[in-house]
Amino acid sequence: MTADFFTDEHFSQLTKNDLKTGEYEACSFSNCQFPEADLSSFRFIDCDFTECDLSNARLKGTSFQNCTFTGCKMIGLNFENCEKFGFSIGAKNSILTHCTFYQLSLPKSIFIGCKFEGADFTEAIFTYSNFQECDFLNAIFDRTQLEKCDFRNAQNFLIDPERNQVFQAKFSKDNLAGLLQKYQLTIE
Repeated sequence: MTADFFTDEHFSQLTKNDLKTGEYEACSFSNCQFPEADLSSFRFIDCDFTECDLSNARLKGTSFQNCTFTGCKMIGLNFENCEKFGFSIGAKNSILTHCTFYQLSLPKSIFIGCKFEGADFTEAIFTYSNFQECDFLNAIFDRTQLEKCDFRNAQNFLIDPERNQVFQAKFSKDNLAGLLQKYQLTIE
């Protein structure tokens, strides 16, 4: 199968059947429907996705380098299956429920207003990342590196400081309960 190369192109309202296997550099995608698409071995470099649905897409060997997602639905993505070299994503107002970031390195990432319900951050590296106004209901943090992360406006997280690295991470006094849950304290 021959892979195509696309650069500086805009794709709108594509479906998974319209998307050609290949490398996409500096491309933008808007209102595209890729649920359950097989994106294995695709390369996305410096691409922007707006109002797209990538839920349950296969990501074996998929490369996301410096890609941003705005208003996207990305339910159940196994990012740990992606190409690790250069992996870099950020998102705004997107749904990343039940996604897995197992052992991924995403330092200095920016996620604003995202929903991470049931997401798995086990052994991931998110140092210096910003999680402004993100919701982490039932998300898993286990041996996760969160040094110098910003959780000040985040909600519903349960992060055990004894099992995760949180040195100099930022939290607000209003969300400290998420750090102390295992102690079953009453915080008023």
